[in-house]
Amino acid sequence: MNAINVVFPEDAHLLYHFHIDKNVKAKCKMIVHPKKTWDQVMESWGAIVDCENVESYEHRVEAFNVVCSPWPIFTKYVINAWLNLYKENFVKVWMDKVVHLGNTKSNRVEATHWSLKRILETSMRDLCFFWDSMNKIIMLQHNAIKSSFEKSLNVVSHVFNVTRYKKLVGFVLKYDLQYIAEESDRVEYVGLDKSLCGCTIRSTHHLPCACELASFGVGSITLQSMHFIWTRLSFLDISGGDTSVELSIQQEWVIIMNQFNEVDMAGKINIKAKLCEIAYPDKTSLCPPSEKVKTKGAQKRHQSKFAHTCGSKQLLPTSILRCASNLQIIPSRIH
Repeated sequence: MNAINVVFPEDAHLLYHFHIDKNVKAKCKMIVHPKKTWDQVMESWGAIVDCENVESYEHRVEAFNVVCSPWPIFTKYVINAWLNLYKENFVKVWMDKVVHLGNTKSNRVEATHWSLKRILETSMRDLCFFWDSMNKIIMLQHNAIKSSFEKSLNVVSHVFNVTRYKKLVGFVLKYDLQYIAEESDRVEYVGLDKSLCGCTIRSTHHLPCACELASFGVGSITLQSMHFIWTRLSFLDISGGDTSVELSIQQEWVIIMNQFNEVDMAGKINIKAKLCEIAYPDKTSLCPPSEKVKTKGAQKRHQSKFAHTCGSKQLLPTSILRCASNLQIIPSRIH
């Protein structure tokens, strides 16, 4: 932590509150008695960590002091060791002001570390074995990320198959479309009111929040409204902020034209359809049926060739038996 303050003095440094909670809980079990009050004390501490505005933070700290008043040593430890020094590093109200892109836990590093140790198995091997093992785990991670890219490019959920997401589907990670969908559900009661919206997803993930989505109306959400990292669906080393890099599709376009000239008519239609999806994201190739299709009610059954008439209605053999029984007729055989 001291090195981070020296090397990256202007950057925000977040702490994973899970480890802080473990330290506070260990101190609580040492000082706070009786045992039945531990849950109440830790619940009051959790309310401080999860508060969403500064006003509620002050009130919850006061409530924590009241709950822990019989144990001033524990209260002093929590206030001086954590809240006074590091509250901006792990309390939610301050973490929500930092663009952390959802990276608020150490699970990702710990999971990777565990996977590496599982593959290495032991330290009593040579350098070649360790090199090959580390290469395997990197390749597994590479393939998993590439698979997620392919899903974002080719798999479209019916929820996002609407005009609002036309400019995002196939260009943005599916993981982030879920965030935008949740914010879209808040538009009805948030509207354009920024104070009611809070704009948390804008400040933490750099994605459009509810009040921004309300400003779009019924139009499509643009790529410019989100962080460039969410549009990274390939391993090309091109930064979204680097304007000096010139991109060209000339080579790919020549290959497409050669393929277009070599395939048959069906293949040309498929290539043209795919290019139309990219060129006209707001349009669709679907068209309404020429005749109105009846979608309700069961289809009428065709009368069987064995149908017979009883009275004024067409009846099947089973109905003939029912009709005969009503007339107190017991037929010996019905053909």
